[in-house]
Amino acid sequence: MDTADFPTRIQKTTISATDNSFTDFSRQGNIVIFPICNGLSDHDTQLITIYDVGLYDQIYNTINIRRINENSLNEFKYILNFELWEDIFAEKEVNITFNSFLNTFLRNFHSNFPSMKKTKNNKI
Repeated sequence: MDTADFPTRIQKTTISATDNSFTDFSRQGNIVIFPICNGLSDHDTQLITIYDVGLYDQIYNTINIRRINENSLNEFKYILNFELWEDIFAEKEVNITFNSFLNTFLRNFHSNFPSMKKTKNNKI
């Protein structure tokens, strides 16, 4: 069953429900979905809240974390200043512009704030 029953893509003269997720309500329990206008592209974000989900009893001993502090944020901003943003924003197609920006941003984010595994007993 289609989860969203509202438009998720709005352009000048058209609206449509694209890029939706499909959910089997018989297996997922009670689901509530809300649109969120993010202003980043012509696609709105969908926030899905799932209630009454059966959780597994298995407990994981490790989690992934990122160390983000004032020094690492300053370094991240410094690195972003050296990107050639003109090439990204010279593009006329909004989806290509968004994807190029996101790829550049995430490449710098992941290199500046690497994901680390942390066990419950270890301190990082």
